[in-house]
Amino acid sequence: MFSNTDPDDPSLEEVVAESQGRLQRPGDDGVKITSFKQVMLRHGLLMFALSIVCILLPNAAPDFFSSLSRFFAKPFHYFLAFSALFVFMLIYSQLSDKVLNRKQLNWIGYLLFISIAEEWIFRLVLPGFLNGFLEPIHAVVVSNLIFAGIHYFTLRWRLVWVIFAFLGAMGLSMMMMYGDLMFLIWMHWLGTFLNTPFPPGVKQLKE
Repeated sequence: MFSNTDPDDPSLEEVVAESQGRLQRPGDDGVKITSFKQVMLRHGLLMFALSIVCILLPNAAPDFFSSLSRFFAKPFHYFLAFSALFVFMLIYSQLSDKVLNRKQLNWIGYLLFISIAEEWIFRLVLPGFLNGFLEPIHAVVVSNLIFAGIHYFTLRWRLVWVIFAFLGAMGLSMMMMYGDLMFLIWMHWLGTFLNTPFPPGVKQLKE
């Protein structure tokens, strides 16, 4: 199932990830985002920095633990959900004519990190912070506009996908009314994986 072969070996047949560039608008320099490293530096690093900032905001920690109350009450159920999602991603990766290698596992882990960070920031902390200045519904809208706009600039998403991201984020925000952050993370993780299941530009091998 796993391959120890170097996926960057030029002597082997390359299979460009199907997701490469399909969400991108052309950059000003004409260069598209075509590597995992570019994604991490342009988007992942920003999400990490915003997560650190959010920790410093008032009520961030209490709201976080409150949103995980259902997880703490029934952790085994959530562990089963996590395991099922992870196994599904492994099977999908293997059956999609790709080798399940270290880069693919790193990508799946990266998408989990992004899902945790973005749900924590844009569905919990930022709307809560903006509630001090705006009506609750306006705080949610502004938070999700920022969420969608960030993808337009960091990942050069096309406008149509930015709109879809905003609408999807609004749906997740509505689900956040039930106070279950972990469920939103799982939903985000699955949706992001199905949208971009393989790292952009990664060289993968056929079986």
